Amino acid sequence: MWRLTKCAFSIYAVILLLLSFPASAVAALGTFTGTLPDGATFLIEVPSPWNGTLLLYSHGSVIPGSPNPAHDVGDPATGAFLLSDGFALAGSSYAHAGWAIQEELDGNKLPSHVAEIRLCASRSGPKKH
Repeated sequence: MWRLTKCAFSIYAVILLLLSFPASAVAALGTFTGTLPDGATFLIEVPSPWNGTLLLYSHGSVIPGSPNPAHDVGDPATGAFLLSDGFALAGSSYAHAGWAIQEELDGNKLPSHVAEIRLCASRSGPKKH
């Protein structure tokens, strides 16, 4: 019985501790999407304030017939952490699902769109130093 009470108290204490911390949120977030000339889609998220660093996400292949959206991060927790620390995130889909070796060899198309990325970032506010 004592172990059960101690365990319940520990769980309660952890919940109270977690609730006492404010959720770390990004003040403002600029989200920009579009389609590249080859048909691949892109997603860029720029926090405000932005620290001046843009991280490009490179995902794996997509099974034919599956949805093929652009992703700029592997998981939401990592994305939230990076955005709250001022990092901008960008990623694109492949133009086609399935075997995309040639597309991968051609490289990620986002670096060739640096001007658009800078424009998106400038709309989201000044850099944080």
